[in-house]
Amino acid sequence: MITANKITIKAGTKTAETALKQMSTTWLADVCRIEAITPDGKRIEILHNRAVLRNDLSTTDAVLGVVGLIYTPIQNPDAFAFFDIITQQYNGTYEYGFVVDNGRQIILVAKVGDNYEVRPGDVISDHITLVNSFDGSIPYKAFFTPIRHISGTHCRGDIGGAVNSVAIRHTKTANSRMQDAMKVLNVSSQYFEQFKILSKQLAQKALTTSMIEKFLDEVFGEAKTQPNKEKIEEIANLIRNGKGNTGKSLWDAYNGVTEWVDFHRYAGKADSTIKNAGSAILTGVGIKEKAFKIATDLL
Repeated sequence: MITANKITIKAGTKTAETALKQMSTTWLADVCRIEAITPDGKRIEILHNRAVLRNDLSTTDAVLGVVGLIYTPIQNPDAFAFFDIITQQYNGTYEYGFVVDNGRQIILVAKVGDNYEVRPGDVISDHITLVNSFDGSIPYKAFFTPIRHISGTHCRGDIGGAVNSVAIRHTKTANSRMQDAMKVLNVSSQYFEQFKILSKQLAQKALTTSMIEKFLDEVFGEAKTQPNKEKIEEIANLIRNGKGNTGKSLWDAYNGVTEWVDFHRYAGKADSTIKNAGSAILTGVGIKEKAFKIATDLL
């Protein structure tokens, strides 16, 4: 189960270094040899794998992952530095971050561009989510994440012809950093514009009870089991009564799903807050993208 601690960054923060200090994530990751200990005490080195450890901890919490021999960690200050070009030259700001599973992944979220309304009072701001992984599970990427203010949900959409993430090279030269920054800025601008157009169309499309049923069936499958039936009933309620929703448009249908993914998926379970945060930014992304695709197909 992925858990994520959300950390709010001081308003107006323009450098990744400052943001990481506020998140207490300036530690370094070391790659270390692994040994197995047999029942009779014999020590055997594991030749084909290495462990990645935080250098500021001496307990088992220091272990971030087990990787192959060719893996080289990219330290957090180096990983995020390229994005300072966007925050400093294109009026972006680091707003908050996530520490996933004690540092296995470090995530920074930065606001870019101007806010807009999908419908009166329903404000969206565009954000770019940067993910650095220390267990080899995710390549270093920038994900494009519109955020809905009224509900605080992270929106993601599968939009044909618009890329919603970019892989980033790990380079230190000023010229390479500039190239990466411009690539992220240009590709994200195209995605955000398409998301804006489609979202406004969803907000104008009237929603009927039969459309809600069809939408949820296609996103989650038919409610054949009791747990799935209860989940679909809960999301149907969020479509009609969730934050900023009235159940009258396809935009409400999509946002009923995003609100469930971000805040209700693990409700009632231990550590639900950090589990829901993990769902919002990582494990629930596929559900949101599918929901957006199905909603736009109903236009």
